[in-house]
Amino acid sequence: MRPMRHMAATALLIIAIAAPAASITFPWPAQQRTPAKACITSAKRGDLVEALGQLEAAREARDPQLCEAWAAVLDGLAAGGSAATLRFFEAMLHDGFGWEDLPRATASKLEGRAPPPAAPSGYDAVAPIIEPLPELWVDVLKSVEEVHANHGEALDAARLNKTPVLLKGAFSAPQWTARSLSENFPAGAVCRVAPSAAVSFCRESHPDVVDGVTKALSRALVVPAAELETRLNGEAASPFVYPNGEHLYVQALAPPSLLRDVDLSFLGNFGERDACRVWACRGGVYSPLHYDAQDSHLLQATGSKRVVLWPSTTLEALRPYDAASPLARRLRVDIRMDGAAAAEAALRRGDERGLPAGETGPSGDGAYEQVARGAVEAILEPGDALFFPADWAHHIESRGDLSVALSLREVDGALVGT
Repeated sequence: MRPMRHMAATALLIIAIAAPAASITFPWPAQQRTPAKACITSAKRGDLVEALGQLEAAREARDPQLCEAWAAVLDGLAAGGSAATLRFFEAMLHDGFGWEDLPRATASKLEGRAPPPAAPSGYDAVAPIIEPLPELWVDVLKSVEEVHANHGEALDAARLNKTPVLLKGAFSAPQWTARSLSENFPAGAVCRVAPSAAVSFCRESHPDVVDGVTKALSRALVVPAAELETRLNGEAASPFVYPNGEHLYVQALAPPSLLRDVDLSFLGNFGERDACRVWACRGGVYSPLHYDAQDSHLLQATGSKRVVLWPSTTLEALRPYDAASPLARRLRVDIRMDGAAAAEAALRRGDERGLPAGETGPSGDGAYEQVARGAVEAILEPGDALFFPADWAHHIESRGDLSVALSLREVDGALVGT
């Protein structure tokens, strides 16, 4: 005979099936499909487009599993070799999650694709020395055209004519401080540190750098918020990489919280405004000569900058490094006074022995004159915005106790990430 408890269970099942669905209640909570869970599921099956949409919903809801959703998305992006991996890694930092919050397997996939965390070195604390900005051997005889009104029309004309323009008072400058910047980077910001005030980009994951063939000119790190404030204030701190002292340059994706009060309407109603990058450093730091592959906007918020630019027609004379080099988009001709003799020998006579190794460029009096007297300059104060076209070489000096700027790139009139 069937045990009574089995008969009772069967009776309950029959009643449950016969009863209207709305009247059934269960003693356990229903398992809801949250945005984060949906994101994780989509990422694991390889549908990253769907996962990214669900990730945004999870971010808006501050889903308790948001960190796990970030890990799933970054895992998928890194595994697929996506060029967007770094940008989404930085967006994760904005949400307050860092390297230490990621599963070990995800972190290992991100190595070489995202800057490592800044780690204590044990070096004695050193305050960065404010070095005088370098004297240049070139003659800067002209200034970039300045426009004080009708900024949108001037910008459209500059885009069309492929010429730079300085929009004076284009936006209301927020005047950020070291503290207000650091407060907007809860899990730290991507920065470059260098042993001198010349902070130049280098692809550290490039095989030539990894193998020691090419020396890295700087290092990219994720610097914690507290360290960020200390170093941007110029206070003594233990160096992360260079024991004799180092200069720090914030070069990070700008958090939405930082941009909330910045009016970018003069740029027009198009593109990705959340693709801004923020550049912050102490006065005296500079970016040596390089060029960008897209049209660029530089918006000064705090302090000031001097930008010296050469037309795209001068680019080959300035001897770009090969596109496959770890120093891609850097230039071999040194416009600083220390590089004057080597530059003149290469430009006038084709004698490149004083330059770093690379492909030769045009030489003769014409090439020398292009470089020596072909530059224009722009001085940016808070609220000013500089537009300059792709392939215009530029040297940028930061001035004031603290210099903070935003940058955006543009392709075919649409703002894109940098």
